[in-house]
Amino acid sequence: MARPRVAVRECDPHHSRRGHTSQLRSRVKDPLTATLDWVVMLRPDYIECPLPGRLTERFPLRDEVLSRHREAVAKHQPTYRDPLSGYSVFTAAFLAGRGYCCASGCRHCPYEPMR
Repeated sequence: MARPRVAVRECDPHHSRRGHTSQLRSRVKDPLTATLDWVVMLRPDYIECPLPGRLTERFPLRDEVLSRHREAVAKHQPTYRDPLSGYSVFTAAFLAGRGYCCASGCRHCPYEPMR
């Protein structure tokens, strides 16, 4: 059985922003050897399902958002245009490829929510 991929984020107290106690540097690491502060797991359904609180069932144009996301992922594009706001939105594939959660509340964050 293959080990799950995880992102490990280590605290750097010299880089703080917006009241956070630390900015985080990241790298992908084996979960059995991870000894740093936080380990963030990729969700198994991260490509197909955005986090429920970030794209609700009642969101206007939800189907269009999901369609644009699927199309951008299939074309290996890092972003797509939100049909309601016109803003660029990162795809789950791009965010997973970065290897860490930035804790900015991304719509398609591929990581398990931290509790």
